[in-house]
Amino acid sequence: MGQEDYVKQEEEDYISETNSIPEISEYQMEELNLTLSQIEKDTYVLVTYYNRGVIIKEKGYATKYNDHLKINNKKIYFTNLLDIRIIEEF
Repeated sequence: MGQEDYVKQEEEDYISETNSIPEISEYQMEELNLTLSQIEKDTYVLVTYYNRGVIIKEKGYATKYNDHLKINNKKIYFTNLLDIRIIEEF
C-alpha cells in the first residue's frame, strides 16, 4: 500500500451498507444545524453521511455552501448528513 492509499484510508472509512435511507431524530437534526452554523471556510470536521447505500465517515477540511459541504473535493449534501463534528487542530 502506497502513501497515497494510506492517506485515503485515513480520510474515509466505510461504516456499513444499508438498503434504506437512515433517518435521524428531530434532536439530531437540530444538532446538525447548530454545528453547520459554526462551520467557516476550511473548518476541520468529521462527518458521517449516507451515499448510495453506504454510510461513510470522513475527516477533512470543509467549506459550506447553500445546500452542501465540500470535503476532500467531495460534495456532501446536507440531506445526506447523519452526524458532523468540528475537530480542533493543535
